[in-house]
Parts: sequence; C-alpha cells; structure tokens
Amino acid sequence: MNFKTVAEGIETMDQLLFLKENHCEYGQGYYFSKPILPAELIELIDIKEKP
Repeated sequence: MNFKTVAEGIETMDQLLFLKENHCEYGQGYYFSKPILPAELIELIDIKEKP
C-alpha cells in the first residue's frame, strides 16, 4: 500500500533508533525540539519575508 508513517512524541535516542530500525522515516517530538512560536521558527531557519 506504500503508506508513510509519522511517529509523534519521540523523546529519546532509543525511541528514534527503534523507529529507524523499523523503517519509520518521519517523526517529531521533544527529542528534536520543544514547541516554538512561528517567529522563532523563522529566525531558526532564517526565512526572509517577501516585500
């Protein structure tokens, strides 16, 4: 069926490794970043607003 799986709530390296070993390609959680405001995201990835 070629589904893609997204893991939510990854908090540890062990969880991430388990998911990778089981072919889960996408994930999010505190392991990567705490929740941030949109303005912080723009600053983090250095997006320039269009005039």
